[in-house]
Amino acid sequence: MSIESIASILERLATPQQLTDEDKAAAERAIALDRERERQQHRTEQLEYRLRRARMPEVHATARLSDWPTSTTQQARVLRIATKFAERFPYIRAGGLSLSLCGGVGTGKSRLACSVLRHVIEHGAGGRYTTAAGIFREVKEVWRNNSDASETQVLHAYTSPDLLVVDEIGVGHNSPTDASLLTEIIGARYDAERPTIVATNLSPIELERHLGPRVADRLAERGAVLVFDWPSFRRKPREAAP
Repeated sequence: MSIESIASILERLATPQQLTDEDKAAAERAIALDRERERQQHRTEQLEYRLRRARMPEVHATARLSDWPTSTTQQARVLRIATKFAERFPYIRAGGLSLSLCGGVGTGKSRLACSVLRHVIEHGAGGRYTTAAGIFREVKEVWRNNSDASETQVLHAYTSPDLLVVDEIGVGHNSPTDASLLTEIIGARYDAERPTIVATNLSPIELERHLGPRVADRLAERGAVLVFDWPSFRRKPREAAP
């Protein structure tokens, strides 16, 4: 219906006796359509808000599972498991299941984790992305600057989301305090049956050693390890010499 026809109907609302049944039906359709637009706008704004709160890096913010390459058998297997994790998240959430993504630099771990996170958020759940260093930095900022936010509030931001992605585990030299923070967050999420995805350049054995037996055992009990065993996507093959 055009804007002109809707305006014409509205002009005649002052004299209801002039409205035909067709006019009334058209007006009702126009009102219903307008309400649906408002609901859709509200849903869009809510989704954009949840995506902003997830704090995914800009480079991966629009990543989708459908864009994932499947050139090798292992890449296809990784995508298949990650897709099931995302599409069946209500069941994953109920069981508190997790994923550990292990592989070399540039193999797509962060992008796949963000693809899963975005899918989950688009379907109504809450989520958060962070790096391990980001957690340590935020907590230590509270300690140093006597911030209005307490350590408990900072940790709650990581223990409360339906899905948490912790990226770059094992980067740099972490102190015993850093290890304790990770243990506390992953342990709290385990107890609350909230899924966690961890991504690292470490091998599965190195990851277990880095996290410690307690955290590694909890991730292994309710999760799967996906190994990204292919070369970096960032490295283009060199042309053969003539």
